[in-house]
Amino acid sequence: MIVSEKYECGDIIGEGSYSQVRAATDLSSGNKIALKLFKSSKEEAKKHVKEAELLETLSHKNIVRCFEFALDADLKQDNRVKQVSYIATELAEKGCLFDYIKASQGLSEQLARLFFGQILGAIEFLHSSGISHRDIKSENIFLTQKYEVKMGDFGFATKDITDTTYCGSSCYMAPEINMKKKYNCQATDIFSLGVLLFFMVTGKYPFARANESDCKFKILSAGKTSLFWRTSLRSKERLSKLSPEFIELVTMCLSCNPIERPSVSEIKCHSWMKTGEVKSSPEDEFICSEEVTSELQKIESNIEDVSDQLISFH
Repeated sequence: MIVSEKYECGDIIGEGSYSQVRAATDLSSGNKIALKLFKSSKEEAKKHVKEAELLETLSHKNIVRCFEFALDADLKQDNRVKQVSYIATELAEKGCLFDYIKASQGLSEQLARLFFGQILGAIEFLHSSGISHRDIKSENIFLTQKYEVKMGDFGFATKDITDTTYCGSSCYMAPEINMKKKYNCQATDIFSLGVLLFFMVTGKYPFARANESDCKFKILSAGKTSLFWRTSLRSKERLSKLSPEFIELVTMCLSCNPIERPSVSEIKCHSWMKTGEVKSSPEDEFICSEEVTSELQKIESNIEDVSDQLISFH
């Protein structure tokens, strides 16, 4: 499968409602990249131009780089040619964070902190640039060979301060989005970060959807924090292993009142983030302790056992 006479497509590494992502080789350089192919019509694909144009303006070590995009390209396969649109980005060799969480049934707080700190770096950069992601979830977070985080999928990203658009992924969406009211876009990102951090460490989602029809969220919105954590985990043993600092930080991010949620800078200053801070080398590469390295190796062996799993991009 050749796209635009430039890229030779390999395995599918992700698939969503409107797109397919393949590992690919740049035929001119031999470099490995990720190619996001839009299966929809040309008119429909134009809606994704916003994502590509936004990505091209972003330069941060924890955000995927966009090399180019095209609305009208030839895809040649089995002596047939069809028109596709695509976005070519850097390839994160280790796949998505979701696979690591599911394979481990929850990361250690130490490893979660390693990844979460990098995620915060990307979101802080976006927010300081006046951009909200609006689809923060583990499936949209990728890892390089050196376990460097790369935020991806900017299809819902916006420069609007407030909005009423209903968007995101159900279990990550803030309650004000579910209520279909005008909301502060950056505040909804903070809520999603809270859901993400909960999922990273526990291997479970705190609730199916942040609305009053969800019993777990209803308990949280009533201010019954202790009952919420007991109900969500359903295990006293699991709950006892979580640090008080972790529980406090997640609870703050999941506040039903957007005004009460912390900013990214406030999250970075929280005591949980300061515990066992990850050091960087002069080359700004993250140094993993032997304990973290051992955990990662164990997780990756589990991932290999279920290597037929696909990354979800919708």
